[in-house]
Amino acid sequence: MGSTRFETGKKFAEDRFSNPTSKFFKEVYNPKRKIMVISYSMGAAFAEGMVKVLLTKGININKIIHFSPADPSGFFASLPNKTYQIDIDWDPVLMYKNFDDTPVIKGIKASGIIKNPNKDEFGHMYTKEESFVWKWYEDLELVEFQFLNQETKKYSTPSSGMGYGGTTYNITQKNHKANNLKHNTNFLRVMKNGVFYFYDSKTNQYYTEK
Repeated sequence: MGSTRFETGKKFAEDRFSNPTSKFFKEVYNPKRKIMVISYSMGAAFAEGMVKVLLTKGININKIIHFSPADPSGFFASLPNKTYQIDIDWDPVLMYKNFDDTPVIKGIKASGIIKNPNKDEFGHMYTKEESFVWKWYEDLELVEFQFLNQETKKYSTPSSGMGYGGTTYNITQKNHKANNLKHNTNFLRVMKNGVFYFYDSKTNQYYTEK
């Protein structure tokens, strides 16, 4: 579970702080270096546990990037404004692991999910081994959304066939243009500063709904 790995990460960092002979102490605690924390899959919770302790020890953490985090609701971001999440679609591992979980780690600044460019079943592995994920991350950090217009869309649910009619409801959709993209990444979904944007391939724009 994410919560268990979070606590394990805290203990790891605390133990290394009290052990001046450890490599971790010599490389991180002693010089108080400026560092970047990068995690993958089930390592995300462990990394966030470590980060929580590192911050109390005065370590300067520049950025935190979680690739394909597992059990994302079992822990939280210790440094929200510098924390990013990248996912890939499709990811058969996390479809099983996270099927009933929240899609985004609590409190983070931004997250993005991108279509697997190879269109195969190895998406989970790619966020660990392929260099293109760094282009996705760079665009996630840079992207800004420009409001274009607003429209109301009408949706209907079908009747049950047992004498019960369907219902009709309206959704207000706000359309946006993605700016500042360096690599022209087409995110399927982006969360930026607490707002979720969804990509429309027909218009090459993003939209929010309420």
